Amino acid sequence: MNELNKPKSIPKDIFNFFSRKGGRSMVVRGGTGTGKTTFVLQVLEEIAHPEKSFYLSTRVSDEALFKQFTWLRKEEMSKRIIDSGRIFLESLYGKEELEEHDEHKEVVSHAREFLRTIDDGEPTKVDRTRLSTLLEKHRMPEIEILYDRIDKILPSKPLLIIDSIEGVTHKYNISPEELIGTIQKDLVEHSNTNLLMVLEHAEPTHIEYLVDGVISLTMSEIEGRRYRGLHLIKLRATEIHQPQYLVTLQHGRFRCFEPQAFERGKVTDWKPLPDNEGHYSTGIGALDGIFGGGFRKGSYNVIEIN
Repeated sequence: MNELNKPKSIPKDIFNFFSRKGGRSMVVRGGTGTGKTTFVLQVLEEIAHPEKSFYLSTRVSDEALFKQFTWLRKEEMSKRIIDSGRIFLESLYGKEELEEHDEHKEVVSHAREFLRTIDDGEPTKVDRTRLSTLLEKHRMPEIEILYDRIDKILPSKPLLIIDSIEGVTHKYNISPEELIGTIQKDLVEHSNTNLLMVLEHAEPTHIEYLVDGVISLTMSEIEGRRYRGLHLIKLRATEIHQPQYLVTLQHGRFRCFEPQAFERGKVTDWKPLPDNEGHYSTGIGALDGIFGGGFRKGSYNVIEIN
């Protein structure tokens, strides 16, 4: 049974990609200001189940996200936001001590456990094989918490969003390949988890060979006007019906524009239009109106089309 919701503002091919059986991994890359965070938050809201999805913020605090994206304060969204910086402080000072000095206790309280559901034939225990090896070098409390939460959701399929991969790897001085390889094997391939990760690089990297899907977000200008684009680079085992979209981030929301379908009107025979006094008709009523009745008799007309 498909647990994802139908998308409204993101390409349907992305929905089809994550709805396939088993875990799927995707990287979204792009330069500063291209809308990576807005895009993954839109995915979190539109296609993921509220009690089976998590967003790990490593670049900004949860409160900063709530200020920038006010619609995240809705209860079903705010409970899904995990602040990497907060977890790191809790690991140093203890959760109880930190909460005594926290002005946002309500946000902290949203970090609750979720109910386990039953579904025969799917993994019921999260695989920690690669993580155990990685933790021998560094303790990563936010990643450990994610594994614990996913463990309580299995065998249902969770969605995990990490924004961004570099926010974790820079903190613990490990390579992005090492972290992605760990999560890909443990969670995606062996624990039925959908994974969406943000990369801070606009250009392709060899990391893309490790994952199932790649999306690129771009920003350019035409005659001083800014426009953004979404490019479906790779969706393994999923048909890409349209590889590129124009997108907007208006009001902190991500929206892609689907191609418009035009219906062909009834075809009729062309009928000449009569000339009037002083003008010859162009044969097109609207063009005659622009020219004040058509081509003025005795005039020389040049039409330039760019």
